[in-house]
Amino acid sequence: MPVYDIIRQDTGEPISRRLDLEEYAVAKVRAREAGNPWCMMLDIGGREVLCSTDWSRRRQHARPGNWPLRCDAAGVSPEQIPHAISEAAKQGVRIDFTSDGRAIFESARHRKAYCEARGLYDRNGGYSDPQYHGRLSEDG
Repeated sequence: MPVYDIIRQDTGEPISRRLDLEEYAVAKVRAREAGNPWCMMLDIGGREVLCSTDWSRRRQHARPGNWPLRCDAAGVSPEQIPHAISEAAKQGVRIDFTSDGRAIFESARHRKAYCEARGLYDRNGGYSDPQYHGRLSEDG
């Protein structure tokens, strides 16, 4: 279960919180419904609190090239974002979208996991790219 370094929007207090994929998806959808697509709405002390990712505390990894990648091809309609986040969480993949529906991939491994879970593949890709498995996303 990943640990998220977040900042409370009401007090500015930094917090570390463990969230499983389902909790993360619910927190993202609740914040998006409240009009804050880049935040999470978490229950802290019996109260819903708007939180954002603390990028300053995030581990710094080399990000060569174009990561994070914003992808039109794996995107969805803006109205479908909450459903897409929850469906990806059911398949064990965390995903975020831009406000216009483009998928945001953090790495090549993240892109491969999400695309293969949805039944998408890269026709001209190598072994590390999403592969065709003979099924559509509706097949599970």
